[in-house]
Amino acid sequence: MSYRPKSLRCFGEFYLNRDYNYNLDFETIGTAIPMFDYVKPYQQIPFQFSLHIQASPKSKLEHISYLAEGKDDPRPELLKLLKKHLDTKGSIVAYKAYFEKDNLNKACEVFPAYGEGNQKIQARIVDLLDPFKAFYYYSYKQEGSASIKSVLTMGHTSLPRVCRSCCNTSD
Repeated sequence: MSYRPKSLRCFGEFYLNRDYNYNLDFETIGTAIPMFDYVKPYQQIPFQFSLHIQASPKSKLEHISYLAEGKDDPRPELLKLLKKHLDTKGSIVAYKAYFEKDNLNKACEVFPAYGEGNQKIQARIVDLLDPFKAFYYYSYKQEGSASIKSVLTMGHTSLPRVCRSCCNTSD
């Protein structure tokens, strides 16, 4: 018997039944010798983000990205841009969201001016890994794994068929 949280009946309900979505992904660097003040050896520092915004189910995706340039600490600019683009409502979806959450928290410890905004962002972050861990959508191609690499190998064409029984979707 697999665990199925009451709040998530299936993948479709998890992802599609939201006001609108932000899809967020960070890229980080962790160096043996810290490059910035208040950084520990090998601490992950976000230097890039990719943000896809879908204002409504029928709207086109808007893509916003940030890539740090130069030698300055990228975190203040990254936090400033996220605050600007994430609005105050809507779900923020990330795969293995603890990574984005942890990086945001650590950045806000060093740059506390963004702390209040961070708390509001944290409350809206949902983890796209959850429906895969709960086996709401599973393919033999995953070989028992819910890593992003194994999930991406499945493709998306069979999703409506899988969710039809629990979400009343059709092909």
